[in-house]
Amino acid sequence: MARIEDVEDWFKSIEKSCFGLVLPNGWFGRPYDNQHVINEFRVSDNEIYFRFDDFREVTVLNPKFFMVEKDESGRTNLRIGDFKNMEFKWVPYGEEEKKPNISNFASGEMILIGYYI
Repeated sequence: MARIEDVEDWFKSIEKSCFGLVLPNGWFGRPYDNQHVINEFRVSDNEIYFRFDDFREVTVLNPKFFMVEKDESGRTNLRIGDFKNMEFKWVPYGEEEKKPNISNFASGEMILIGYYI
């Protein structure tokens, strides 16, 4: 299991690159197709927050499990799980002027797939 500092380092490394997002209910967008860009992030012992693609936000409360790992393709991924709540604010592509949808997850795992890092 990673330390909270490893999570912060992963976000710092992805700032100059892009990532894919797997939510507890599956991929956001098409698998390995969307290339999201981090705009802002905050990491602490009881919250992980990041904003990406200017309009989309994830807040994870009280994560107890996080791991930075290399997958079989050599990508460096961040797994976050065993959380109290995860909130995902999002708008469909091309509809950024609309009010965001909000999805809440009380359990599961999120994976950020690091491309090019």
